[in-house]
Amino acid sequence: MTIGRPRAVTGVRVFLGVALAVAAACLVWLLVAWEVSGPWAPQTILPGVIGAVALVALGAGSALSSRFADAAVTSEGLSIRPAVGRSRTVPMTGIDEVVVLRSLLLPTRVAATPPQRVVLRSQGRTVAGFTPRDAELVRELAAGGLSPQVVATPLTPLQAHRRYPGSVSLAERGAVPALWALVLLPLVIAIVVMWDAVVG
Repeated sequence: MTIGRPRAVTGVRVFLGVALAVAAACLVWLLVAWEVSGPWAPQTILPGVIGAVALVALGAGSALSSRFADAAVTSEGLSIRPAVGRSRTVPMTGIDEVVVLRSLLLPTRVAATPPQRVVLRSQGRTVAGFTPRDAELVRELAAGGLSPQVVATPLTPLQAHRRYPGSVSLAERGAVPALWALVLLPLVIAIVVMWDAVVG
């Protein structure tokens, strides 16, 4: 039985592909405009802005993508198909513990409720950490003899990583600093420009 929403995974991959294609096209556009009109000409502004937006969308989409995964219990084990990256199969005999982080506080989440993160562990180490789109997966694992340990306390990505290393991605852990950078960097640039205009 397949767990998750294949269309969600496909949608993420399509979104990232489009964002990457737009960023690449804008880079070519920018280089051509730069060569024809000269550095920092007005013709370079539009491709630069669109390309920057595409890169931001690509980065944000990559950070969000680890929330989506299709999982299927097969005869070989638990098959995990993430939105980004290669599929993998974890043998059921290689799973000692199933931890469910019921409330993972992702700052970039779009769902009305915090997503659940399923963490598979073996010999005290994290084998896989992903977010299925259906709680049925946890019930199937429990039916197979793997009783889940449910962590109901809301955890930030950093807290989850400290408690269960490998349960969240680097992008998820860096989401908060990245958001602060997106807010503060334009502010710093504006202050520098205004200061230069006043002093100069």
